[in-house]
Amino acid sequence: LGFRFENISLIGAGRVVAESPVSLLGCYILGELKIGAFSYAGIGGIFGGCTIGRYCSIAPSVRISLGEHPTDWLTTHPLGFGEAHFGYVEEYAAAQLFKPRPVEMIRAETIIGNDVWIGANSTLRRGITIGHGAIIGAHSLVLDDAPPYAIVTGAPAKIHRYRFDPDLIQELLAL
Repeated sequence: LGFRFENISLIGAGRVVAESPVSLLGCYILGELKIGAFSYAGIGGIFGGCTIGRYCSIAPSVRISLGEHPTDWLTTHPLGFGEAHFGYVEEYAAAQLFKPRPVEMIRAETIIGNDVWIGANSTLRRGITIGHGAIIGAHSLVLDDAPPYAIVTGAPAKIHRYRFDPDLIQELLAL
């Protein structure tokens, strides 16, 4: 048991905090990735700031918690985000071409519970929570929280059904 990190790329502030054993193959880490024991991610995964629970199965080419562009600024370009992004220009901010972004919006972490399965080529928006035992269907675009043990699919993703009846879900969550 241990860590299996093959061909991972830490980009910018990329950092991994892992609980052994974990397997990350050919992934790009853009923010802090916290990942629990027995979880793995397939080739081509891209992870911003997120926490992934234990026993999670993440298929290839999954994108989690990446940046978002402002839609209420004069430009959707990130030059107003700060010096690290193409040189922040104070005069533009003073002219109110950019609206300040709350830190929690810029750095919102995506939380993924334990025993979650995320299908290939899915994208999970920054700042959402995926409940324990949920399944995200392949090629899904998840914009909102997914409840525990829900099966969500589509673009945008919707709840397709639940894996178990409500009483059993409550028992599982109590464990």
